[in-house]
Amino acid sequence: MAIPTVVIMGNDIYQDYVEKIINIEEKKSFDKVKLTVNTYKLPVLNRDNQFSLNNPVSMFHGNDWLYTNIKITNKDSVIIWDGSITSIPRDHKNQTAVIESKDSVFAFRNDLIEYESGSYETGADIFQAICDYAGYTNYNKASVSRSRSLLTNNNCYIKANINKSDQLTFQRAIEKIAILSNAYVFLSENELHFKVWEQYRGGSSIEITDSDFKDGFPTVDEDEASMINDYYIPYDGGIATDNANNDIGALSRSKNQIKVFNSRTGVDKQFVFQDLVSAVYIGEGKIRRSHKNLAKNPKPLTFMNFNLFSDFRNRLSLDTYIDISFSREAFENKIFEPFRYTIDENADNISLTVYEIPS
Repeated sequence: MAIPTVVIMGNDIYQDYVEKIINIEEKKSFDKVKLTVNTYKLPVLNRDNQFSLNNPVSMFHGNDWLYTNIKITNKDSVIIWDGSITSIPRDHKNQTAVIESKDSVFAFRNDLIEYESGSYETGADIFQAICDYAGYTNYNKASVSRSRSLLTNNNCYIKANINKSDQLTFQRAIEKIAILSNAYVFLSENELHFKVWEQYRGGSSIEITDSDFKDGFPTVDEDEASMINDYYIPYDGGIATDNANNDIGALSRSKNQIKVFNSRTGVDKQFVFQDLVSAVYIGEGKIRRSHKNLAKNPKPLTFMNFNLFSDFRNRLSLDTYIDISFSREAFENKIFEPFRYTIDENADNISLTVYEIPS
C-alpha cells in the first residue's frame, strides 16, 4: 500500500499537514438540466504558517495560487480528487486552515458566449464548439463522440445562433444545449462529460448483489416527482402536429401543454430543430428517461440509496451502469445509473444514490 498524497504546486503536503482526507463527493444534478460543480474542503494544519498567504514562509507567498491545482491520491494510488483551489480561509487561534477547491473553474467565468451554426449539426458538435470557443479543453472526448454518433444515427440536428445579447455564460450555454439534446452534462474526475440519454443496450460494468451492500440492505423508493408525459417542441418549418393517440407525438398528448423547453420566435432564433424527426426524438426521450407512458403504462422509476466498500471506487464513475440483483425486491439484473456518490476513505465506505434505467 502506498501513502496517500496531496499535491499542491509541486509539493506533497500529506504527511506534514493533513491529519485525514475527509469525504469526497461527486454527483450529477437530480433535475438533469443544470451542471453541478463539485466542491471539496480539506482541513490542514497551519502551525508553521505554510498556509498564511502573506507570510514570507508560506508556499503561496508571491505566487499566483488562485485556481492552481490540488490533486489527491489515496493509499491505492488512485486519484480521488483533482480540482482548482478557490480559497484558503485560516483559523489562527487553532492554527489550522481549509483548502477549498472546485473541480472546474468555469463556474467563476462570466464571459458571454457567441456561437452560430454554419448548418444543422448535432448538439454534441455545438457543445464541443462552445467548449473550444471558451478555451475549455478538459472535456471527455469519448462521451462527446458517443453522443454525436447517437444523435446522428437518429437524425437529430439543431442550429444554434447565440449572441452576446442573449447573456449566456459558458456554463448556461452548455446546460441549454444539453437540455435540447436530451443529455446529461456533468463533471467526473475533473472532466466535463456530455452524455446523450438512451435506453439501456447492455454494457454494465459493475454487478451488485445482496451480499455487496455494506451496513445492511438499501432503501428503495419511487421517483414520481420528475415524471414528464407531455412536451411542446417547435422545429424549423412550423409547429408540430398532434399525435395524441400514438406513443409518439410532437405536440401535447393532453390538454395541459408542459413546455419541456422553448425555442425563441422570430428571425433570430437561439436554437431550432431541423425537422419533425429531430423534435420527436428529443421529446420521446424525455418521457422515456423518466417513466413509461402514463396514459398506457404508468410506472415511476425506482431509485436506491446504499453503501459499498471503497474498493468499488476503482470501477465506479458517474458514467457507469450498475447491474443490481436484490432478492428482497425481486430485482434480477435490473439496471441503474449513479447520480451521486460520496467516498469516505477513512471509513472504507462509498455512499451511493442510483436511478433505474427504464427498459
